[in-house]
Amino acid sequence: MAGEFPKYASSFQHFLTVSQTAVIKESLRLTALVTSRLPLVSPDKALCYKWTIPPGTPVSMTLRDVLLDPTIFPDPQSFFPERWFHSTSEMEHAFALAELYMCLGYLLRELDLELYDTHRGRGIDTIRDCFIGEVSPDSKGVRVAFARDPLCGSN
Repeated sequence: MAGEFPKYASSFQHFLTVSQTAVIKESLRLTALVTSRLPLVSPDKALCYKWTIPPGTPVSMTLRDVLLDPTIFPDPQSFFPERWFHSTSEMEHAFALAELYMCLGYLLRELDLELYDTHRGRGIDTIRDCFIGEVSPDSKGVRVAFARDPLCGSN
């Protein structure tokens, strides 16, 4: 029996890593991203794909439209981290996760938090475009409260 513990611990650690990655990726996908187009230009070289883009031609897209595209992300407005458990190549993006893992790990380990006076339509969803997507001007932000006192463990 004693020899079995590392196998289960390893499986549980893998599950936590996969779950945290899914939560972080889904959070980044839904956050208020840059809502304006960000043009890129190849100044000297033509870009050849199925078509040719001449040098000096600005090419742009809106990242938010891609990350909320229902053909890539079914039910794109919903927070559904499980979608990343079996992600497709279209869904995979490079994310800088190290700092987020440390923050998330600390919060989940040390603090017992719960949402407080947070409303999705006012404080989470992007409703206006000010180069970056912004929430309602009436938003108080995403607010949390301690479910218990982190210093003494009581409510």
